[in-house]
Amino acid sequence: MNFGGQLLDADSGEIIVANLEVADTFWKRFRGLQFHRPLAPNEGLLLAPCRSIHTHWMWFPIDVVMLDREGHIIAFHREIVPWKTLRGPHGTHAIVEVASPSPIDWTINRRLVSVPVPCAS
Repeated sequence: MNFGGQLLDADSGEIIVANLEVADTFWKRFRGLQFHRPLAPNEGLLLAPCRSIHTHWMWFPIDVVMLDREGHIIAFHREIVPWKTLRGPHGTHAIVEVASPSPIDWTINRRLVSVPVPCAS
């Protein structure tokens, strides 16, 4: 994966996911975490736009965070195991997948924002 961003708390600026891959094209979203090694605790995948996910062809559980168009957390699911399908509630615009179990505070209505990380030269 190409970790080129971070996921931050929009209000405090706290880094929530230090190494974030953004899947913002059809093919990146389609590939997702299929056949991927397990995520490290500081890694995640942001799928946008996205309303549902599946964990087919994955070999590890993930925690799933569903965001509305403004980045507010509207749903959170722990330990989604391989070969499951999960659909977000009405208003889901993006989904974040992280290693499970995640120690992160995924409070409903908390607003998150993804930011690119400049490449070191």
